[in-house]
Amino acid sequence: MSCVLDGAPVQEMENLEDVIGNECAKRALVISMAGMHNILLLGPSGTGKSLLAGKCPGLMTATGREVIIERMKAAALCGTTIEDVAKTPYRRPHISAKESEIVGNAEHPGEVTLAHGGILFLDEMHLYPGKVLNSLKTIIDRREVGFNYKGFPVRYPADFLLIGAANNCMCGLAGSHEKQCKCTRGDLNTYNSRISPSLLERFDLLTYVYGSPKDAVRGQAERLSTSMDIRSQIKNAVEAQRKRFIFTGSMYNSRIPFDKIDGVCELNKEAAALLEMATAKFNLSTRSVHRIKAVSRTIADMSGEVIISARHVAEAIQYRVKNDKP
Repeated sequence: MSCVLDGAPVQEMENLEDVIGNECAKRALVISMAGMHNILLLGPSGTGKSLLAGKCPGLMTATGREVIIERMKAAALCGTTIEDVAKTPYRRPHISAKESEIVGNAEHPGEVTLAHGGILFLDEMHLYPGKVLNSLKTIIDRREVGFNYKGFPVRYPADFLLIGAANNCMCGLAGSHEKQCKCTRGDLNTYNSRISPSLLERFDLLTYVYGSPKDAVRGQAERLSTSMDIRSQIKNAVEAQRKRFIFTGSMYNSRIPFDKIDGVCELNKEAAALLEMATAKFNLSTRSVHRIKAVSRTIADMSGEVIISARHVAEAIQYRVKNDKP
């Protein structure tokens, strides 16, 4: 299969703690890895969004038998070989890639299938064709891609973690500590409109990446206190999800069906009150409330807690409400 790629596939085995600074973004990525929650990284050009995304596959190498089997099936469909099935697929299609290369067609699977059981990273996400981005909405929901070939349905698996990265504006300088953004209000409106609100809703987490000198110094001091915890937090969450969904096939908190969310995500009194207040204040949609509960569940799982507390919900809300203002 012919693909226009930017260094894909790639397997970075370094860890997030190797990156100095951007502690908030790293925390969001750890939550994303722990519960397979789609995440969007926003920030000025050159602040480390791509670097952070490239560290994530190494955090997802410990997988269960079911995931490995799914990866092998996808590889067979794509006509590729897997040297190490424990390694996480990491696909990074270039913005010049055609829709057929990313989504696939009836005769050939695309990048979304090559990323099955792993990560699809879309760098400079605002610059992808609108048709490609809109196609992703259905694929994310169904976790497969379908075509019609000579009157027969064709289905390819496409269950991946989506990591998106984008600048805050067209010139890439909005939010920079060193340079001034040159974009007009019209430029900003045009740029932000390239990602539809309905696609933004498919991201459970949104975080900003700044990379300021102060953050780098602070990150150096904080790094030692967090480096030993990252893998154990993800492991705790993954094990809790496997036990929880052993008879359902969901596997991850991000896949909890709407009709099961309240039973799986038990909130204490303070957490429920906080979520109700946030729903009214930010006019959150039903989908947003569902996703906040799912992310809260993952955050609680990371610390081994059964009941979701207000602090879990508060952290999940801060990653969600920003989606309304990219």
